[in-house]
Amino acid sequence: MVSKANKVLGIFLLLAISISIIGIAFAATPNPGHDFSASGGGVAQGDVLYGSAADTLAALAKNTSATRYISNTGTSNNPAWAQIDMTNGVTGILEALNGGTGNGFTKFSGPATSEKTFTLPNASATILTDNTDVTVAQGGTGLSSSAQGDLFYSSAANTFSALTKDTNATRYLSNTGTSNNPAWSLINLANGVTGNLPVANLNSGTSASATTFWRGDGTWATPAGGGSSLGYQIMVQALTSSPVDAQTVYFGQMPKAPITTAAVSKVYIRKAGTITQANIYVYSGTAGTAEAWSLYIRKNNTTDTLIETISAAASERVFDNSSLSIAVAAGDYIEVKSIQPTWATNPLTTIYGGYIHIE
Repeated sequence: MVSKANKVLGIFLLLAISISIIGIAFAATPNPGHDFSASGGGVAQGDVLYGSAADTLAALAKNTSATRYISNTGTSNNPAWAQIDMTNGVTGILEALNGGTGNGFTKFSGPATSEKTFTLPNASATILTDNTDVTVAQGGTGLSSSAQGDLFYSSAANTFSALTKDTNATRYLSNTGTSNNPAWSLINLANGVTGNLPVANLNSGTSASATTFWRGDGTWATPAGGGSSLGYQIMVQALTSSPVDAQTVYFGQMPKAPITTAAVSKVYIRKAGTITQANIYVYSGTAGTAEAWSLYIRKNNTTDTLIETISAAASERVFDNSSLSIAVAAGDYIEVKSIQPTWATNPLTTIYGGYIHIE
């Protein structure tokens, strides 16, 4: 059986529940858990409810801007719609696959006025900076400094070195350094040149011609003897004889006395050219008188060209002509022809010697 005390307790519990139900039903402000119009005067589509104060609900209206997030940036840190503040509103590191760097200590500075585009390769690569020297393999020199006048050269595989300038006047780059590396040096005329230096590069060619030569003082000059080219000389001679009146005699190179027969004392021309000079020295033990005595060059026993005619009563007679112009070919021959006068007193013990110059 239920005790009297339990009955009394049950009556009180039922009474308390009844009073609570009646209080809720007739409350001045409806319970927001049952009527959302009691929250700030009502809610709309997209509103977010939040506790704006103790036991107080408020509605945060939706934000019509695209892509906004709820943050605690409202009054008293109430919720508010906002963009994410990258300076203090994120944590962790944005990975490269999401457009980040994957590194928490990377900082870029860029254009200040408008957007610029920097295109990177579609491959893993190293970004070149001023922190280290750009290597040869990266398209640089691997050098951190240079001086005025330096020349860069490859001193080894993928290695550049600097060749400093030479302070001496007029030096040229040659391969005379270690392992044929470049080095400053003078030009070695023994093995460092090829070809012939043009005449115009020697005193600008001033006075240069076929009859001049380059002198040690840096000028073109005419050689002694009138500017003739060097050419060559043929010696002529005749041993002692006593000239006979009104006689024509011939001699050449052979060591014998003159003879009266032509085309025997032949002097053959070994190289084509021009006879330009003849000088024949004639000495007589007895001078004889001063009748006109003539010496000639006879070519191929057909053509005579006068060397000189001398009318002198002297032991020494020099027959000389430096204005000759007798063309000769290789294989031609010449002789010296002497036409002797009728002397009042004949020269005696006469000997001949001299040369024929051919250019």
